[in-house]
Amino acid sequence: MTSASHEGAYEVLDLFIERYVDENALTVAVAGEVDLDTAGRLEDALQDGIDNAGVTKIVVDLAGVPFLDSTGIRVLLAGRHRAAECGTALIVTRAQPVVRRVLEVMGVFTLLTTDPQLLECGSAQRTSDQQKAG
Repeated sequence: MTSASHEGAYEVLDLFIERYVDENALTVAVAGEVDLDTAGRLEDALQDGIDNAGVTKIVVDLAGVPFLDSTGIRVLLAGRHRAAECGTALIVTRAQPVVRRVLEVMGVFTLLTTDPQLLECGSAQRTSDQQKAG
């Protein structure tokens, strides 16, 4: 995302990413706008976590993200998919209200904010309930 300066020129708003490791969990704390100009940096940070053999869970903290466009959503979904293929959980946390609303409208909020193991258990439970009802 860009913002106009007083002279009419545009400046790219930066994205800051900090990583914290606690045992087998990696927290990726993101601050700034995640859009077409900055999403590649988030994608790289997620891939680094996925590639880390000792990490079994990646927590993406979006508390510092005031804006997330479709490119950012694609990065989060692709990261979650790649992580799952490697046996790693990727969970989005602390989304600001505007970002949360975008994720809800796109229909991916629950998918991105719920531990994949819990989703699988819920799916298995619904399947079991349907079989009992049938």
